[in-house]
Amino acid sequence: MAPMILDLAEDDDIDALVLRVNSGGGSAFASEQIWEALEQFKAKGKPFYVSMGDVAASGGYYISCGADKIYCQPVTLTGSIGIFGIIPCVKGLLTDKLGVNISTISTNPNANLSLAEPMTEIQRAAMQRQIDRGYETFVGRCAEGRNLSVDSIKAIAEGRVWDGMAAKRIGLVDELGTLNDCIEALALEQGYDKYQIVEYPDPKGEWWEEILMASGNVKESILNEELGEARQLYDAIKKATQLERIQCRMEPIVIE
Repeated sequence: MAPMILDLAEDDDIDALVLRVNSGGGSAFASEQIWEALEQFKAKGKPFYVSMGDVAASGGYYISCGADKIYCQPVTLTGSIGIFGIIPCVKGLLTDKLGVNISTISTNPNANLSLAEPMTEIQRAAMQRQIDRGYETFVGRCAEGRNLSVDSIKAIAEGRVWDGMAAKRIGLVDELGTLNDCIEALALEQGYDKYQIVEYPDPKGEWWEEILMASGNVKESILNEELGEARQLYDAIKKATQLERIQCRMEPIVIE
């Protein structure tokens, strides 16, 4: 997303940006990259608004906090200003359950971070420093973007989640409204009598993307057939191994 935003910043045909955010978060590094690209967009003198969907939390809020104005729905879940780190250990599964043993060779006992071994105390401390540094950066971005003090943000941060009405009351968003409300307000406030809306990325996609999607569906059906009930375990391990170590992500909320 960041390269696309940078391209839009340089495009003379693009006068403003409404970013639609519907995300429970993700990589802290990716969130910082998108935030920086949006700052470059604003530096070109182009207004930037955010319209939040059902969820715009953690990393989703990270990329939103610098907007000139933020719109959300009354029941949007937002906030969750926080960071955590994860390096899963599957030693119990591989060794105890499957009988697979893994040996590693390194020049330093703390040089190797492996899914097959738990972290050492030194590695844990190093990751905690990364998390603390990332959290302070996240809080600072929010304070700067919302024109609030760092202490004010910290009082509502630490992973707390707010609905849209509460978020407006505490200053995390500016207005309650739909995507269309956000677009119309931006046009009105910027004095645009006539304007054209272009969606990025193109929702139609390219022909080769459709082919890849079709081949991916075939692969999914084969995996489901071959793995059966073990598919859930396979997906969990695959997801854990692909995650970046430091995450800005909202925890799942189950409503019963």
